[in-house]
Amino acid sequence: MLSSARIHEALDGDKAALSELVRELLAVLKVEIARFLHRWARSQRRDARQDIDDFAHEVLLYLLADRGRVLRTWDPERGALVAFVRMVARQRVSRTLLKHRGNPWSDEPTEFTEMVCRIALHTGAPYCLIHALSGD
Repeated sequence: MLSSARIHEALDGDKAALSELVRELLAVLKVEIARFLHRWARSQRRDARQDIDDFAHEVLLYLLADRGRVLRTWDPERGALVAFVRMVARQRVSRTLLKHRGNPWSDEPTEFTEMVCRIALHTGAPYCLIHALSGD
């Protein structure tokens, strides 16, 4: 993984560093999102493969938006960049799956409490976090 200095170079406009960062982040995102979606898809009897790239690109854009505002919140003293990116990916995908808007599987209704329990189970997030993300 890139050094903290190289990441800041990428976020400050260095095109070569940004290309490296995108390549590394996409690899991490695709693996994490695939794990998350495959578990979710099994319970829904769906094939998650077609949605992995879409979610990975969405999360990548989220991390890099506004000159990397979210990515700049990563603190190397608190943990590895990979762990931070994986956490953000799980949160963003969970948030999307909780909503009907943007959810590729929203045509299949799921009771809210059932969905919250599934997401909490798959992400390890406490109910209060999931409840806060849902906006209820």
